[in-house]
Amino acid sequence: MVIADDQQLSLAIGKRGVNIKLASKLTGWEIDILSESEYSKLKLEEADKALDESLKKDSLEKAENES
Repeated sequence: MVIADDQQLSLAIGKRGVNIKLASKLTGWEIDILSESEYSKLKLEEADKALDESLKKDSLEKAENES
């Protein structure tokens, strides 16, 4: 995964994706490219999901202990 500055994203991808395709070919890796703002949003969503799961787990443990 590559994170690019929001203003540089189109440059990193290149016309019709040529830059990212070339980088993939040269490295032999599949490359996902995101802007900084997209990456930040993704990380916030992951953190929210982890927090929700933790809260659910704590609630279940508390309910089990009270039984």
